Amino acid sequence: MDGQNITKWDVLMQLEETQESITHLNKFCLDMTCLNDSLKHSVLDYADGKAEGKDLYVHNDMLTKGSADCTSIIDDAIKNLEDCRTLLNAFLEKNN
Repeated sequence: MDGQNITKWDVLMQLEETQESITHLNKFCLDMTCLNDSLKHSVLDYADGKAEGKDLYVHNDMLTKGSADCTSIIDDAIKNLEDCRTLLNAFLEKNN
């Protein structure tokens, strides 16, 4: 986008998109924190003979998926932050 044609609405739309990606990242982190806590309990239960090993395999599969998702979610948030910074800088230059 040409820096001369950037409006406040362009910046606000990018800020909204950035907020959505950060919110998604935050939710993902909370989900992984809950999963980690649940896994701790499963490990303790398994070690005490109160649970079967299959519970740990389920958690391991969830961790594997979470690890793969993590990279794309973080990359998306970084891209949106960089796009926002670039757009904001162009908007500021236009209006100075």
